[in-house]
Amino acid sequence: MKESYKIRTLVILFALGFVQLTEAQEPLKYNNSSAHFIIKDHWVMTQRFADSINFRENESHLRRVEANNMPVPPPPPMAAAFDYKYSEHFLVQPEVFIFYKFPDEFKNDSIVSSGISSIYRIDRINNKMSVFNPRSFETYDDRRVFDYKDDNRFKLVEENRNQRRQICGFDCYQVIVRDTNTNRLVELYVTEELLLEYHPVFNVKKYLTKYYPLYIKFYDPEFPNDYFREYKFFKYK
Repeated sequence: MKESYKIRTLVILFALGFVQLTEAQEPLKYNNSSAHFIIKDHWVMTQRFADSINFRENESHLRRVEANNMPVPPPPPMAAAFDYKYSEHFLVQPEVFIFYKFPDEFKNDSIVSSGISSIYRIDRINNKMSVFNPRSFETYDDRRVFDYKDDNRFKLVEENRNQRRQICGFDCYQVIVRDTNTNRLVELYVTEELLLEYHPVFNVKKYLTKYYPLYIKFYDPEFPNDYFREYKFFKYK
């Protein structure tokens, strides 16, 4: 564990050097506040939800067998329960955004460490990305610009200004939207005190022009506690 911690520390120090090096260019006329957020990412599928998926797949398979009156290939491998945790770093600077994450690997006995897979630097003027790969210690420019998610995909359900939280020193209120691709709900706590053109989790332009989410939870409305992915923002100290 100590050796893994030392490696992680060296990678993070190198990453900060990468940030400073890539910023050594002519000044950009872009004005916005700086911040460093830690995002706690928690992704859960309980056995109850996994069993419900497997049951539906088996039922669908049996119906296909009966309808075709002949053997039908069995469904793909069954869903399994899991509980994943990650820490994500999101740095907001006047000229760039920096984003990277690593798993909460010290919470288990695994000797396999995936570490930080990639560190992304997004230019706030042209939206182009540079990527640093810690495993090979290589930096390359991504030819793509970052993509906004489809505005029509997320439909507003309600805004609850009476439901409020203080997050990272910002006054936030609740917003509920529906993901029309999956029919799942997304609970957001958003602030109007912070407006940024990019979000590492909920990058939907039509909402980012109104407010900024500092809490996000994607969940199945039929199994709200059995399948969800939750993102909590904290201010780095």
